[in-house]
Formats: sequence, structure tokens, C-alpha cells
Amino acid sequence: MERDFEWDEDVDTEKDDDDDKRGYDRLYEWEMLLDDEPEFEYLGDEGQTEAQMVARMARELREREGRKPKLEKGVRFKGTKLRGFPRELEKAADKLGLVDKNLVQQTLRTLCWIKGDRRLGPKPPGEVTLLGVKEVLVTEVYESIECVYAKMNSHILVKEINRCTDAFRLGGNSKWTEPRHDTVLVNYDRRDDAVGTMDGRRIARLWCLFTVDLLGGPSLALVQWFNCRKEPEQVTNMFLVNKMDKFEVIELLSIKRGIHLILDFGGM
Repeated sequence: MERDFEWDEDVDTEKDDDDDKRGYDRLYEWEMLLDDEPEFEYLGDEGQTEAQMVARMARELREREGRKPKLEKGVRFKGTKLRGFPRELEKAADKLGLVDKNLVQQTLRTLCWIKGDRRLGPKPPGEVTLLGVKEVLVTEVYESIECVYAKMNSHILVKEINRCTDAFRLGGNSKWTEPRHDTVLVNYDRRDDAVGTMDGRRIARLWCLFTVDLLGGPSLALVQWFNCRKEPEQVTNMFLVNKMDKFEVIELLSIKRGIHLILDFGGM
């Protein structure tokens, strides 16, 4: 059976150019309400006690903390490596501009000291040669180290990054760079029964962070020493230091942490 359809002439069937054309970037009211829906937190079974709820929340917290990388006390290389290595020690000193800082002889002297079981006391003076070794290769050179240590009288660990580079990016801008050679606290002949803050310790500026291909590839650092007074200054309770023209290669593991130096405008 056919049905008759009536046409309503009042209805406009032509699409007007001024009609609302929905765009993909437009939100309507019903869509906005979706973003405003409340968030719910799972509190556990309805019949659980308050002690059970506290225990469950503590367990979830331990699980979240367990997924975070754990800090380990010590000093290690961090960040990018310089290109152009491995390279012979003499050529590496020339490339890095460290010939005047005696990188070659200081490295050989420290390698002899490591081979001699790291005896306490001054390292051998004068020119040093390694018997039976034709060349020493600098295998890697880094621009920074990570120091992790415990706060004084606390079990809380602190992590810091100390830089050693001629092109530190200020504000992360690669076109705005300046040299940055941080200062560190070094355990130098420090004994376990040491009492004073600076007993067996020294202050040093980082000049090169590198490894070599001998004796298992020890992690080394070329540093410049500061002369430090044994007792702190009475007014500020801070130690006064003077930069010296003395350089030495030390093992990275002897570095304790970074320090900050403040200019002494009153003279020393």
C-alpha cells in the first residue's frame, strides 16, 4: 500500500553558507562535560579496616618507589664523551690543550703509583717511564661526573653533577658556551680515624676526566690543587684557600663531592 507524503514548504532544504560548519578543533558543551568528569581513587574493599587501608597504601608506595632508580654512593663518569678518542697520551694532551699542565708525566706517575699498590705518601718525583710499555692510549674523555654521598649525620643521599668542559651550554643554548671547571673535595691520604674536616683532604679543580688502556682502565682526573688552611676562619667558619700552580692526576674514586668557592674580597 502506497503512502502519500506531504511536503512542508516552510522547511528550507538548501544549506545556507552561514550555517554552522563544525570544525575538528571545536568543542561543544556536551564534549566539554566529558573532561570535567570526577576522578575516583580506589580505597580498597568496603569491609576493610583503617589499619588494612593504611597498610595497602604503604605497600603501593613501596612498589612505586621500587620502580625508581636507586642511588648508589660513589663517583662515576656522567654525560657525553669527547670525540676523537682513543688517542695516544702525548697527542691527547696536545688536543686537549693540557701540555702546560703536564698531563703526560702526571698520568705516568699515577699509573706507577697504582701499579705499586697505591702506597701512602708522595708519588715518585722526576721523569717517569713505564718499563715494557711502548705507548699509553687515552681511551675516553668525559665532560662531567656524578657524585652521590650522604648528608652529614644523615642517611639521606645527595646526587650532584660536577662539570669539566671548555664549552658548557649556558641555559642549554649551544650558541652560548663558556668554560666550566668545577671544584671538588678530594680524600688524599685520609685515614679512617681522621677527626678534622680537612685532615687528609684537599681542594682541587677539575681539568680532565679520562680513562687509559692500562691496568684495567682506571678512571682518572687531572686536577689543579688549592692550598687550604687547616682550620676554618673564625668569623665565617669557612676554610680559606689559594689556587696553586700544581697539577696532578688522581683516581676518580678519591673524589668525595663538589664544593663551591666564594671570593674573599677582604684578602687573605
